[in-house]
Amino acid sequence: MKNSCLKKSIFIAAIVSLAAIAVAAETKMKVIGQKELDFFQAKADQMKQKVLTTPNMDPAKFTGTVYYVSADGDDTNDGKSPERALKSIEGVKKLKLASGDAVLFRRGDLFRGHSLTVPDGVTLSAWGEGAKPTLCSSMQNYADPALWKKSDHKGIWACTIPFRNVGLITFDHDPQVLGKYDVMCGNLVCPAMDLGKKTYVFPDTPPLQLKNDLEFWTDNEKQTLYLRSDKNPGERFRRIEIAPEYHTLIFGDKKDVTIDNLHITLAGRHGISGKGMVNFTVRNCVLDYIGGSVLWESYGDRKNVRFGNAVEVYRACDGYRVYNNWIYQIYDTGVTHQCNDRIDLDVVMKDVEYFDNLIEYCYWSIEYYNRNNRSSLTKDVHVHDNFCRFGGEGWGCGFRKHTTPMYSIDFCADKTENYLTENNIFQFSEGKIISISGKKTDSAGFRFRHNTYIQYENGSFANDTSYTSPETENFLKQKFGEEDAVLLVVPQAMR
Repeated sequence: MKNSCLKKSIFIAAIVSLAAIAVAAETKMKVIGQKELDFFQAKADQMKQKVLTTPNMDPAKFTGTVYYVSADGDDTNDGKSPERALKSIEGVKKLKLASGDAVLFRRGDLFRGHSLTVPDGVTLSAWGEGAKPTLCSSMQNYADPALWKKSDHKGIWACTIPFRNVGLITFDHDPQVLGKYDVMCGNLVCPAMDLGKKTYVFPDTPPLQLKNDLEFWTDNEKQTLYLRSDKNPGERFRRIEIAPEYHTLIFGDKKDVTIDNLHITLAGRHGISGKGMVNFTVRNCVLDYIGGSVLWESYGDRKNVRFGNAVEVYRACDGYRVYNNWIYQIYDTGVTHQCNDRIDLDVVMKDVEYFDNLIEYCYWSIEYYNRNNRSSLTKDVHVHDNFCRFGGEGWGCGFRKHTTPMYSIDFCADKTENYLTENNIFQFSEGKIISISGKKTDSAGFRFRHNTYIQYENGSFANDTSYTSPETENFLKQKFGEEDAVLLVVPQAMR
């Protein structure tokens, strides 16, 4: 695990000096104002800049072949130099990659495509100068009047291009623009809507459940995307981007794969999806506006359950690192390792490290569970120096924002060893900052220290706690042994 004791000490000292909030023997909850919030905003801005300014990898250090991709390249090229660059993600898919190879996308360029995978030992990264290369799963700008036709229902338009299970639509948003938190997004409304613990079934014949402007739904049998609009969407907007039911990057049972310096956006499923990964690294990336597709049309009593994470490893993992990334506006989770209900698998999750990530405007910021598998062991997990904020305030939260589990931990693994959470900042959650699930009640194997929690007055810091100081302090001490938490409250008047 990364040795960052000096950095932790410096940052903790800065918080203590600024807010005058810590004493040697115990922690007291403090009310803070705009000065302290400005400090944390500056911290977030610094983290963004650190991600955005990370340098390119040195091509000379790769042991295999280096392939280059640029928007003005040609997929008939061999890709082995910038002058003979490939043009597209589809061109990359045709390469016979081997361990030690690297695929470098040119900075400042937009590459549309999805479902890219690579063999063991391959790196995906950037070359050139400027902004990070954008890998966008929306395949084109759909703001063309010819791509939309009137349906049989007034005010509802059908896209002439076939679609299945669209997760997200954005309007007048350039997918290469970073840091725009208030993009105009469509609202998926299925004939039966999952409300978490129950399902609401519209009495209307589809697509008449689309009653409000920019509500959409995909009839998967007809492969038809419907959108409510008072005029032809292609005339109304300069740009329409549609996130289809695909992952941008997808890996299964791979090892020694590195994803570096990419901007990944507009995937209806996950931005980066891994299964059973060994030595898997995601670093220096930006991931935004991801998720929203339907995972299960029917799941028990629930209908049309949606999903979509920025970075996920499902099943076992051994050596999984996610660091120095900026992740925001994700339907479900920023970063996660998870597996459940696999009675055919012994699931071991070990050597996992998440650090130096800025995660904003997600339903979950960080999520972990390892439950109901044939057997389950989680060990040597280090979650540190991340800044998670504005949980439940993203485009995909809507009616479920008050149940937001900002940092979600599961207590169901057969055994948990050395799961350390330290020196993180958790700022503002519409629901709980710390959410615990699972059948077990003890937290053996989990340990917290030096974390900072910032919540609005009357908000929830953790399971079964309010904003009152003794209640939250006792909970953190009893569950996780955290003796030195920094607990900060912002008055409702400042909200």
